[in-house]
Amino acid sequence: MGKHPSGYMPEKHEEASPGSVCEIYELYQTAPDGRGRPSWTHQKPHDLVAPAETILSSKYALLVRKIKCYDGKRSLKIHSIVIQSESLKRFLASVMTDYPGITLTLNRIEFEAPFKPFVHRWMQFCEAIEDEQDLTTLNHAKLLYDVLNEELRDTISRKNDLIQSNVMTHDLLWALFEPGSYVLSTVDGHRRAFKFQSGSFDDDGNFLIKSTYIDWDGDKFGYSTKRLVISPYEGTSPVVELSVHPLIYHNEPTRIREDLVARGKV
Repeated sequence: MGKHPSGYMPEKHEEASPGSVCEIYELYQTAPDGRGRPSWTHQKPHDLVAPAETILSSKYALLVRKIKCYDGKRSLKIHSIVIQSESLKRFLASVMTDYPGITLTLNRIEFEAPFKPFVHRWMQFCEAIEDEQDLTTLNHAKLLYDVLNEELRDTISRKNDLIQSNVMTHDLLWALFEPGSYVLSTVDGHRRAFKFQSGSFDDDGNFLIKSTYIDWDGDKFGYSTKRLVISPYEGTSPVVELSVHPLIYHNEPTRIREDLVARGKV
């Protein structure tokens, strides 16, 4: 009711006043023209494929979407993973505690490559699997582990190898910084602490960091944002020599925190 098949237009509607017909008139986007510009048509496309997600697919603990890969090492790579298992959502809730941007109470939980939350919380993920007692939850968690381990093995191995030597390569900086963690940088000649929010590479290869900090305008305190930058560099760099680095990798993180708190009280 209220919608006619595409292409069907009763003649009586031709005389109707604008906006008066209580039905839906569907339009479909066309393929781009020679200049890459799409248009709209009332004709339904003839090359539609059946929806991939169905009642059947909803029965599975995980949906793993794959796309073609052109790196010469494999033919397919994972684009994203959809968590559908309720027990697995509850399991991940403890693994991802306080990780910004993740709400595991939603009906549909989707993680996209490069799966940063799992790279940052891989140790917690593995330990939680070792401690899990419920058989169904354990099986679902192992299923996810097998998928992610295949996809992230090289990245996690590289990250761990670099961290053990207290160094980091520029291309893996995103794996070094966990959202919500505290980072250190020198601003106006003073060491300052910031809360890391997100990081991304710009077209020039700079790693741009969005962070927050507590500021004082002479009248009241409040949160302000600060953009920090790590310029491109070759090879590896000691973590603590980066222009911005996580507090937890400092030799004396507790003392640094205490010094900064004491300075803030002056």
